[in-house]
Amino acid sequence: IWLRPRGEGPRPAAMATVNPRGVDVSRTDEEGEILLGEHRKYGAKKMVHVAEADTILAELLNKRTRESVVVGEEMEKAMQYCKKFRRMKSDMSPQELREAKTALLKKVDVEAEDGSVVKIRRCRDFEALQLLNLMPRSVEEAASIIPTLRDNEFLEDLVADLDNYRSVERSFQSWE
Repeated sequence: IWLRPRGEGPRPAAMATVNPRGVDVSRTDEEGEILLGEHRKYGAKKMVHVAEADTILAELLNKRTRESVVVGEEMEKAMQYCKKFRRMKSDMSPQELREAKTALLKKVDVEAEDGSVVKIRRCRDFEALQLLNLMPRSVEEAASIIPTLRDNEFLEDLVADLDNYRSVERSFQSWE
């Protein structure tokens, strides 16, 4: 947010979304719930990482090309964005891309306080997606860019698992 005194200077460009409630995944409410915002109503199954979005858009482009349907400017921009920020190997199949998220979300055995063994997921859905989108190379980097992972006891394993999916080329690609 850019603040300026009233009447001074030009107005900044409008942001795509407005966040009047202070939604922020790095913060929690009074009950300790993460402030995720309105996207919860759509469910985690609808969330995809950038590499999967890239594959979905490429399939849609192929279908529209076969059917001689015009591809809009917005779709072209979305495809450029996905290609620019994709951090996963480009030779992965759509099924392998979906399995990458599932692998990070796998349940592991943990001993409860009463001595029983329970299965819990290593991270939340949105955390798995952010790990795949950002591809941090260390536990410290992951904890700093995804604050909800700071106290995650499985973070070292999660970061190590990312090497299975990491693209060798990490530099940003041009928009052209």
